Amino acid sequence: MPSRLPAPKPVSGRLPVWSNGPVIDVRTITDEEIPAYVAAMRTGFAGHADEEAIEVARPSIDPDRTLAAFDGRQVVGTARAFASDMTIPGDRTIPVAGVTNVTVLPTHRRRGLLTEMMRQQLDDVVARGEPLAVLIAAEAPIYGRFGYGAAVWRATLRVDSRAAAFAHPVPARTLEMVDLPTMRTVAPSVFEASRAGRPGALARSEGMWDRRCGVRAAAEELAELRKRFHVLARDDAGTIDGYMSYDHRGEWDGMRPNGTLVVRELCAASPDAAAALWHHALTMDWCVRVEADDRPVDDGLPWLLRDQRQVVTTDVTDFVWVRVLDVPAALSARGYGSTDRLVIEVDDRFRPDLGGRVVLDASPVGATCEPTTEAPDLTLDAAHLGAIYLGGTPLSRIAAAGRVREHTPGAVARADRLFLHSPAPWCSTWF
Repeated sequence: MPSRLPAPKPVSGRLPVWSNGPVIDVRTITDEEIPAYVAAMRTGFAGHADEEAIEVARPSIDPDRTLAAFDGRQVVGTARAFASDMTIPGDRTIPVAGVTNVTVLPTHRRRGLLTEMMRQQLDDVVARGEPLAVLIAAEAPIYGRFGYGAAVWRATLRVDSRAAAFAHPVPARTLEMVDLPTMRTVAPSVFEASRAGRPGALARSEGMWDRRCGVRAAAEELAELRKRFHVLARDDAGTIDGYMSYDHRGEWDGMRPNGTLVVRELCAASPDAAAALWHHALTMDWCVRVEADDRPVDDGLPWLLRDQRQVVTTDVTDFVWVRVLDVPAALSARGYGSTDRLVIEVDDRFRPDLGGRVVLDASPVGATCEPTTEAPDLTLDAAHLGAIYLGGTPLSRIAAAGRVREHTPGAVARADRLFLHSPAPWCSTWF
């Protein structure tokens, strides 16, 4: 096997990968290169791209924010970013770069292409002034070395609906079955209202809504979307404050129904709407169980039922990873659970220029954060700052693994009181 060169400094986007191999160009793409980019990206995710798939993807691709690794004329690596915003603690939002489409062809793995694409991408995000980059990791070990930390977790729930009696009367709501075009019209405003107090919720662009509602979708996607049912919840004033999309997997055990209702999305802007929609799901004829992916880890469903044990969490896994790129701006932007002053040292091995010491003066009503030369109260990796940023991961849990250096006794516990947030971070949007 050829010997691998030491990690080179990027020069004009050209990366010498192997000592006796080719020179790989890592650069942004042109409009004309979008088809090759999409084809390579789909191959990297073990899929195929036809003309339809390319045209469906095209509107979401900004060539100025889309990187590809070229081996000659062949695209062998891909990475893309888009501008968005995310809810953070304190009922606020912050600009983020949504990172997606990150792949390397199987023929070009372990050559440093991903590292170079990540380096160039983070350079661009920093230059654009976006304090955070966020992504969904296909594999957990990949992104920690680039300073990303798992900040949002997702749960999969399973309920035996035959035994899921509600503990209290269900709030009054008028429910209405609607089609996809109606969902495209009404769902965005409900979603926006629902994400206001939930850290980790990512804004959905018009293009995202078009894709979710079948306005712009490949035939295979559209076929799946058309299998779904959609129901709206209206309050006494007629205001839509919740919706649910679900599939019905019909099965029979002889002449006895044994179906499963699969919740694809349940979005509620009020607890009453959530209760009414869950009741609708759990009392569906011909269904004996309900399954729901992509739920928050602190979902209130168990507390709606007389027997909480009927709600079984079958899986909890990381979902959205956060990379803090502007520490003072990011820490100044969010709200906090206590009043304190903490000097934090961030060890950023991938981008040392983004690390260093900051002093955080924080309270529930606001915060300031700026560079300092004061002695630190604690030292943590950039990835661990990303993990705690949205308030769902206690720093004490990371410290228990020996990954935090506490210089001032009690500093980790103080950081927990500052950073932890309820409700837990949740993102229901795949990107």
